[in-house]
Amino acid sequence: MNDNEVLFNPLKLGAIETPHRIFMAPLTRGRSTERVPNALMAEYYTQRASAGLIISEATAISKQGYGWYGAPAIDADQHVEGWKRVTDAVHTAGGRMFLQLWHMGRVSHPDYQNGEQPVGPSPIAAYVHTAESIRPGRLFNPDVPRVTPHTRANYDGTLITNGGYDKTAAANAIRTGTADAVAFGQFFIANPDLPERIRIDAQLNPPVPETFYGPADSGYVDYPFFSQT
Repeated sequence: MNDNEVLFNPLKLGAIETPHRIFMAPLTRGRSTERVPNALMAEYYTQRASAGLIISEATAISKQGYGWYGAPAIDADQHVEGWKRVTDAVHTAGGRMFLQLWHMGRVSHPDYQNGEQPVGPSPIAAYVHTAESIRPGRLFNPDVPRVTPHTRANYDGTLITNGGYDKTAAANAIRTGTADAVAFGQFFIANPDLPERIRIDAQLNPPVPETFYGPADSGYVDYPFFSQT
């Protein structure tokens, strides 16, 4: 199978089937309004509805779970209604979307807790985050062996990997059984039509890190589609 045949092969995930295996990674962008998903976020996610699966940005499950400016939540009715508007728009555009549930625990700060100390599952200040090795600037470090094969060796469920992949590397990860799908982060930020660009080997828009976070429209919903270039 060539790279396109591997990447654009459907994948069954519980009750849904994705049309291909190019997923959108969860990406904190800091654009919600008082923790409520807004129209700007609906536009952003709808632009990227061609992803095999959209995994939403981290979403706090309670007030104690807050810990990031502009991050959304889902602990009140207005949050739920906001997310419904987002997911309805994504579904109408033919997309699929999962919500990433989040609690910052001890990693939070009293500034987000009305001056109270953060609440975590343990009094021990411990945090484990399994991720691929990165260099300064949060860039993938290809000089260090990947973590994903070790995860696969100990886990036989559906495995989605990400970090430093291009088309060829993503297809190879799936072809060899190292992963079932590959999620892209910065490439999806800058290329709302990423699956189509990958399919036709089109040039990618470069991401602008200075606009990754913050309330502005710029760097969020204004990256051009390939058809507009």
